[in-house]
Amino acid sequence: PHMEDGTPIDIMLNPLGVPSRMNIGQVLEIHLGMAAKKLGQKVSTPVFDGMTNEELIEIMEKANMKNFGK
Repeated sequence: PHMEDGTPIDIMLNPLGVPSRMNIGQVLEIHLGMAAKKLGQKVSTPVFDGMTNEELIEIMEKANMKNFGK
């Protein structure tokens, strides 16, 4: 599978599998990792004191990522 511009997809999730098998935090961590890679940054967030959704959206916008996941 690939995106419209030909970029191969690294991770593809079935939305039906998220509620039953994954914590939504794992999905947010994937987005943070993708944004950090695009920005050339390393990130680390504490387990119980991580970043807010607003901070994640801001980082995704800096990385020119769409915040709706497509």
